[in-house]
Amino acid sequence: MNEIEAARMVLPGWASWSSSLIHWTLWTLCAALAMGVALNAAKSKLAIPAHWTERARHYAASRQLLLCAGMFCAALAGLWATSACGVLQMLSITQLALLCIASIYIIYLEYGYRLERWVRRAELERWSWVSDRLTILLVLRPILLITLIMLLAMPAEFSSATVIVFVGGSLLMLWSGLGGAFHLAAKLGFMRAAPDSLQRIIDSEARRVGRSCVQGRILNTRTANAFALQVQNTIVFTTMAVEILDERELAAVCQHELGHLGEPGVVLLKRLVPLLFCLVLGSAVPIVHNFGWLIFLAAYLLCFALVLLGLRTMRGMEEHADEGAHTHDEGSYASALEKLYEENLVPAVMRRRTTHPHLYDRILAAGVNPPYPRPEPPPSLRTRTVAVMLIVAGCSLGQVLSSSYFQRYAWDSPTNARLALATGGGKAQDLAAWAGLCEERDPVAAATLLRAAASLHPGWISYPENLFSFFSDESSKESAAAEARAAYERAQEVYKPWYDWDTWIDARLARVEQKLTGLSEPVFIDLDDDSHRQVIVDREPGQYLGHPTTVLLEDGTTMIAVYPKGHGRGAIVMKRSLDAGLTWSERLDVPESWSSSKEVPTIHRVHDDDGKRRLILFSGLYPIRMASSDDDGLSWTELSPIGEFGGIVTMGSVERLANGSYMALFHDDGRFLRDSGERGKFQVFKILSNDAGRSWSEPDVIAEHELAHLCEPGLIRSPDGEQIAVLLRENSRKFNSFVIFSEDEGLTWTEPRELPASLTGDRHIGKYAPDGRLFISFRDQPGPNESATNGDWVGWVGRYEDIVHGLPGQYRLRLKDNHQAADCAYPGVECLSDGTFVSTTYGHWTPGDEPYILSVRFKLSEIDAKAAALR
Repeated sequence: MNEIEAARMVLPGWASWSSSLIHWTLWTLCAALAMGVALNAAKSKLAIPAHWTERARHYAASRQLLLCAGMFCAALAGLWATSACGVLQMLSITQLALLCIASIYIIYLEYGYRLERWVRRAELERWSWVSDRLTILLVLRPILLITLIMLLAMPAEFSSATVIVFVGGSLLMLWSGLGGAFHLAAKLGFMRAAPDSLQRIIDSEARRVGRSCVQGRILNTRTANAFALQVQNTIVFTTMAVEILDERELAAVCQHELGHLGEPGVVLLKRLVPLLFCLVLGSAVPIVHNFGWLIFLAAYLLCFALVLLGLRTMRGMEEHADEGAHTHDEGSYASALEKLYEENLVPAVMRRRTTHPHLYDRILAAGVNPPYPRPEPPPSLRTRTVAVMLIVAGCSLGQVLSSSYFQRYAWDSPTNARLALATGGGKAQDLAAWAGLCEERDPVAAATLLRAAASLHPGWISYPENLFSFFSDESSKESAAAEARAAYERAQEVYKPWYDWDTWIDARLARVEQKLTGLSEPVFIDLDDDSHRQVIVDREPGQYLGHPTTVLLEDGTTMIAVYPKGHGRGAIVMKRSLDAGLTWSERLDVPESWSSSKEVPTIHRVHDDDGKRRLILFSGLYPIRMASSDDDGLSWTELSPIGEFGGIVTMGSVERLANGSYMALFHDDGRFLRDSGERGKFQVFKILSNDAGRSWSEPDVIAEHELAHLCEPGLIRSPDGEQIAVLLRENSRKFNSFVIFSEDEGLTWTEPRELPASLTGDRHIGKYAPDGRLFISFRDQPGPNESATNGDWVGWVGRYEDIVHGLPGQYRLRLKDNHQAADCAYPGVECLSDGTFVSTTYGHWTPGDEPYILSVRFKLSEIDAKAAALR
């Protein structure tokens, strides 16, 4: 039993049929809606009775619209079935596509019947009309059915089955092209020998042109027409044609068809050229799968060009056959043609050249002047066609989006997981989501589902990694570790050609060791209710205050905070504390240009080589501007550009390098770097200053990723000062946060690798405690993980080595519960000489109020005591 079969055994019974039923139901309703719009469009055009030529031209356009709506629905149904169906559903992709197409055709027949009954202003027996349409499809258009069968039956990979289907389809197409369907119709009773009266007419006309043994046949259909079967030396009249034409008209039509029987063999070969077009279309699946869309399109266009070239020959043959029919009594052939066209409601003048000349021109060529002016060609229903296509496309897009929505949020609730499984039909993410429902009550079933998910997505290693959650004894964990390692190796094989995943996979393998040793999660400590630790820095009713950064001066007690009056953009506010953040001053006077700030302000301390100290403040977007203070923030310069470049959250980190210069980090997504306004790849930049922040170099990229959106760099030096780590926010939310390292003062950097889930979030700022442990403050944004503190202000306690080795750390803190989405926590972090951390940020700390600025104070010894009390 393979992984998929095992997964089917542990899933509820409805999972195997719900997806097929949902897809079929939605597509049937979609097709009914689209063709209903087309039918109403047709009726609006045919509201006024008119001469048959007028009714015919409008009817042709309306019928074409209805047909296009049906074909468009059928094409999208096939694509939808291919893209949306999972491995668990009851019907295969081929079966589901065939069911959808059959339903769409039935709807098309029903609406086509209503349209023709309305046009003819007469009662039509429904079953008789439908059976007549089916006869036409089976006898006159069998090539369409053969092409559809090939398209559905053709395997994607080349194999003996591919050859069998191709050869069988080719022979069936050749058989139908040579008139084999008429022979089958005779066997099934749809076609019979011509009565003696008609056969005498055929024999008489055949003797006139020197032919003999021409057989006459009658095809039971209400369509008025006649056909020449060259290989069988037979002329076929339909029942309706015999009813509406008199003997002279039958003889004229017979003379036309005899002209076709006398065509040379090369013309017959040219008539078979469209079969190549159908063969290419029927073989689309293996051609696209093995050679790509371009090869298929080239073959398609080549065959299409051959068909167009053959149209000229076909038109010439029709004109030649008409010339033979003109030898009859004057007007017989013209009246026969008009009766046939009127009965079938075929326009007298078409919009485009076809294999037959226009009826009006054929009547003139027969020496008869029609008693009505030359009709206009069928009207263009482009507006209604577009409306129908938009309805169908909108319905299909809605289904895809709803299915994607359920799969995206399948982990959020059992309801979403059920809907994802029902609409997705057993995609990898569906199985993984359902495994989450089984985790506690049936871990074996959960593991089975995750194995099936991993088999469907061999390059996506999260599924086997999650197997550890479903095993309790050590032997099972070791077995799961082996599965995960094998999955990592498969992932490396899949992704290695275009990206070096070595360091990324190494980090994931480190998680295996963590889970095997029981170090998978840090201890969680909640400080949200510790109001004695909290100090309100600033609050203004009705005013959004956000995104602060702080700086602690050398005296160890003077602290300055800056923040905007608004979400990032807004006038910059500055406050000062003289007692290390216990109390704060009123808002201080700042330069006028600070009111024009466009982005989060950041403040940093820098030193000249001679020891002179300076404060610098940055404001981002384009261009990046800076202000400075040489008197510890008592006075400031205006904001001025530092160069002809911009960026976002500038500068998130500023660090002095070993040579005395300063490195500042920021990011951009393409919009502000050169003020292009166009979003592109996320990139992290560094700029350098050799004069303590007075001037800065041009930006240089230090980190980017093919898939992840890296931003908001937070720099932390190793305890020995030899290595720099930069923690990065991941903005696509598909990955954990990332980290890069440099051991040469920022000249070169490692490839980005993911951090543990415990460090996944936004805007990391970290400081060391006196005992060497590290505290990092950030906003909890768990990315692909789950988190009970999603969107809150959180912190991490661990050692620098935990970051290097991808370990989860010692503690995970919630500093404050945020009450609105994830709008909080662009923090400032300071560590006082006694080991007290003062972390300051903004957030929606009071439900219903605008965000305000708050500090939280604690020592790691207090956190240790709380953790000990939890044991």
